[in-house]
Amino acid sequence: MDQLSSVVMGIVQGVLEWLPVSSEGQLFLVATLMGVNANKALSLALYLHLGTGLAALLYYHEDFRLALRGGPLFSFLVLGSLATGLAGLPLMLFIERLAASFELELSILVGIFLLLIGLALRNLEQKGFGCREMPTTLDSIVTGLAQGLAILPGVSRSASTISILLIRGFRLDRALKLSFMLGSIASISAGFISSGAIEARIGIFSLLASLVAGYSMLLILNKIVKKTRMSTFTISFGFLSLILVAIRMYLLPT
Repeated sequence: MDQLSSVVMGIVQGVLEWLPVSSEGQLFLVATLMGVNANKALSLALYLHLGTGLAALLYYHEDFRLALRGGPLFSFLVLGSLATGLAGLPLMLFIERLAASFELELSILVGIFLLLIGLALRNLEQKGFGCREMPTTLDSIVTGLAQGLAILPGVSRSASTISILLIRGFRLDRALKLSFMLGSIASISAGFISSGAIEARIGIFSLLASLVAGYSMLLILNKIVKKTRMSTFTISFGFLSLILVAIRMYLLPT
């Protein structure tokens, strides 16, 4: 993969990370369409989370500073991160071993999972949202577990955690902030874990691209989120994922 391709991949990650779609799944599909094998595609997808994690850390720096003083937000980030690791690390190792043998099957799951998550989000939208602000211990654990399970191909981290927080009665804007702050910790951790498998000349350009694109997308999303149906994004990208799989299977040489 050349530097231009890596920058494109970083931009894709930065844009999709905050939408209720699987950025890892989309990057997995794009990378495999470019001829990158399954294991390398997954490593690159995980590595690029480092850029978006740093983007969220910069964007919510005031909230992180307040969280360091203690209180419900600090507990949410700590307990949620521990629950994420408990659920996600074993799955991460399991998925990496399976990726090479079930590349197309995992790609198909991307589309199916996105469609299911989109339908779940649409159901929540129709029911309306709550008005809670401060997370409890139970909120922290269930949200962290949902985030950990999002290591599965096609499962959107943001859609999973936002859905859980909405079910728990949080306002949409508050659910977004809690989801993105918790996600930044997991993203930075996943990026560091995968950094050893990425070439230095490729890694720096893709990292900067994902950071800049991720921060820009946060600025845009936080302005328009109340006017946008998140389920529409998810369902649309579910169909797009399946179309990309079809292209991979039938139009590109193997």
